[in-house]
Amino acid sequence: MTSRQTVPVIMAGSRPRAWPRSTRRVPDVGHRIVWRTVAVVATFALWQFSSAVLGDRVVPAPAQVFRALASLVTTAEFWTALLTTVTSTLLGLLIAVALGVPLGLVVGSSRFLTASTRLSADFLRTIPPVTLIPLALLLYGPSIAMQVVLIVFGSVWPLFLHAIYAVREVDPIMRDVSAVFRMSTWSRWVNITLPSSAPFLLTGLRVASTIALLLAVAAELIGNAPGIGLEIALTQMGAQVATAYAYVVVAALLGVVLNLVLAAAQRCLLFWHPSVRSVDVAS
Repeated sequence: MTSRQTVPVIMAGSRPRAWPRSTRRVPDVGHRIVWRTVAVVATFALWQFSSAVLGDRVVPAPAQVFRALASLVTTAEFWTALLTTVTSTLLGLLIAVALGVPLGLVVGSSRFLTASTRLSADFLRTIPPVTLIPLALLLYGPSIAMQVVLIVFGSVWPLFLHAIYAVREVDPIMRDVSAVFRMSTWSRWVNITLPSSAPFLLTGLRVASTIALLLAVAAELIGNAPGIGLEIALTQMGAQVATAYAYVVVAALLGVVLNLVLAAAQRCLLFWHPSVRSVDVAS
């Protein structure tokens, strides 16, 4: 007796059925632009209202702040402070990546190392990096080295933990396939572990970049290191409130630019990943 197989039959004159369309609604680009514009206008309106209620000496009006910012960008001190803050942020972030990512990948690849280092990592990452400013000032003084030490200590933990989670979340089926094909350790890391870990690592990098910028400005503001934070402190002591707010706006814009650059890099590097493709379709 021969086994019967089910064969799809297409009747003559019938049309093949089209694939059902996705019911997911793609948001309209125009609607997103409108709502973002509304949010920006509401923010400036609240800013203007706060200035009218509290006074210009507490919260300067947006027009005053942007006039001060327009005069700042024509001075050499502004660009020197901005370059110093960007340099310390990027340098500390690069060192944190070089330390946290490889160490996290190694620890995450071993259950014993993960369990052994969990308590120490949880204890160290809860220490506020700002509390180490007196020690860093004692060792390095108000310098870029002091900022880099604080940035590395504060931003290395998101990279370290995301690297551990990335290795632990590698698909077990892919691991079994690599074992069946007897792939070498190097080939397994290059072709399976690193591509699977890339989304987690880039997410950790975006979190660490925000922490790095905040710590750079805090070290300048509290530790008198050169940069935007020091300029905020000096203008505040000189009763130049609008100029101080202008530097705050610059620090905020710097964070937005850094986040946008990393988001664009994530889309370029992970164009093949389903999460990035779904975001592109929705946008």
